[in-house]
Amino acid sequence: MKLNHKYFLTITVLILLAFVISACTSPGDTDFSRTYELSLEVIDEGSIRDAGRDRFITSSSRTLELNRNTIIELEAEPGIENDFLFWVGDFDELSGEPTQNIYMDNNKELMAVFGNLNNIFMGGNITEAWSHNNVIGYWKALIDHEDLEEDEFSEGLLELYVRETSGTQRKYRYVFDKEVFANNSGEIVYKTATDEEGIDLANFEYIAAIMRVEENNYLDQRELDRYMFVFSNTSYIEILILPDNPDYKEIFEDTLEFSSNSERFKEEVRKIIFEYKNEEEYLRGKTFEVNDPFETQ
Repeated sequence: MKLNHKYFLTITVLILLAFVISACTSPGDTDFSRTYELSLEVIDEGSIRDAGRDRFITSSSRTLELNRNTIIELEAEPGIENDFLFWVGDFDELSGEPTQNIYMDNNKELMAVFGNLNNIFMGGNITEAWSHNNVIGYWKALIDHEDLEEDEFSEGLLELYVRETSGTQRKYRYVFDKEVFANNSGEIVYKTATDEEGIDLANFEYIAAIMRVEENNYLDQRELDRYMFVFSNTSYIEILILPDNPDYKEIFEDTLEFSSNSERFKEEVRKIIFEYKNEEEYLRGKTFEVNDPFETQ
């Protein structure tokens, strides 16, 4: 049988053309034609470096434009009087390692959180805010060692930062309490001692009823009287923020009546969070950093 050379040539060209089209449209690992944004933010005193290239990136915030499939090695470097606490953002899980290899397969947002480990006993990330999952944020429960007593501390602070990134709307929010208290003595932490010499960190809890919240968002800067109810253990944190009105003020004041009884106060705070979390501002996150504030310095 005699082959038709024109037919054979046509088939060959078509096969080669199909192969070229397929190769061009397949998202291969060597396709660097697309770029993604890497948004970085530094919380407290510290900086972010490109460890692979040994160069400084930022000590505040910065957005890098990187080629698709790029791997960048980031290093969180604390300031002179600070410690690196943890990274939050587009990670599969919370990370306490200062050096991270970031694979750019999408736009990513990361925060390097710093602080003084001597003044922090719990912290972590915020994973949900106002029934939205598109958020990035952190929280830290802080104390002052000068105020430490044998079984409790007289004052504590909750530092909270949440940024909502759903769609094209970007909402900035910073909440920092000036006065944290569960009763007049400031009894806001509950612990279980393993023995007379040690503390069982697995049973640490941070429970608080907070009034007079300071809010700072992208619209304005103002000081507000708000009521915040906080429950956290070593796994997660729940925060309910209520506006200042007579009904919520009464709930807040009623809750403080139970603060002399640790278990009753905890139950009351959790009950209020459960009842109002679908109606008011509700935040949920994970607990990551746990430190023993009662350890002898």
